[in-house]
Amino acid sequence: MPINFKFILRDCFNFVRNQTKFFSLFSALFALESLTFSYLLMRAVPENWKNFSLTQNNLDLPQIALPDSLFFLVLLHFLCNLILYALSMVKIQQLTQHKNNLNQLFAQVSQRLIGLFILNLLIFFPFLLGLVDLFLALMSNHSVSAFSFLSFLLGLFIFIRFNLIFVDYVTTRKTLKENLQSMWQQGTKRTFLLSIYCIINYLFFGLLINNLSAFAGDNFISLLLSTYLSSAVYVFSLIFSFRFYTCFMQTPNPYAKGAK
Repeated sequence: MPINFKFILRDCFNFVRNQTKFFSLFSALFALESLTFSYLLMRAVPENWKNFSLTQNNLDLPQIALPDSLFFLVLLHFLCNLILYALSMVKIQQLTQHKNNLNQLFAQVSQRLIGLFILNLLIFFPFLLGLVDLFLALMSNHSVSAFSFLSFLLGLFIFIRFNLIFVDYVTTRKTLKENLQSMWQQGTKRTFLLSIYCIINYLFFGLLINNLSAFAGDNFISLLLSTYLSSAVYVFSLIFSFRFYTCFMQTPNPYAKGAK
């Protein structure tokens, strides 16, 4: 039976309607985390960097080095976001299974955090490295080298092929090796399906979040509202990720190793 994205989205809306407490709580938590670190990061950035704009004719970086505290805040922001991601994903799993065990929730998340951090480096770093290399080449009016283009394509392939690995790792008891093998086998000859998922989950939801963030302005109330709505869309995208992952893993893949 083919995966029906329309059905998955409708299922996500039903989940939100039935679990309003969870949806409201985690939307507020992500919004609070976003507002807190946005404020801290803005205060940590030197003044000459705040006025810096990247254009085709201006690639000269400000002479003052960025403070170490800024890099620490970026890392802390990433770790906090990772913890909230893991908590929300495991909680979605529990609610789907009609469970509500806080001790199990925190125990499961704490056991998977280090592996989740490693997986983020393995999956996102090659893609971001290729993307930055490609971006800098285009902005400096230089022709894109074959290495930059190939590294970008390789990073993009890894990103798409293993994108569901984060959901799989945090909601199961597999080791990192088993996790990587499982996702590789399940994704055999299903890259197009995973590409559609990534377009919806990152491009569509990402553009929606970006448009909502644009309404923030200088008014504090509008900033709170736009941040909360953006976080609500992000939480919805996590629900969508879990629902798609569930359908993806339950749908037999005749091309997977060991499939009958």
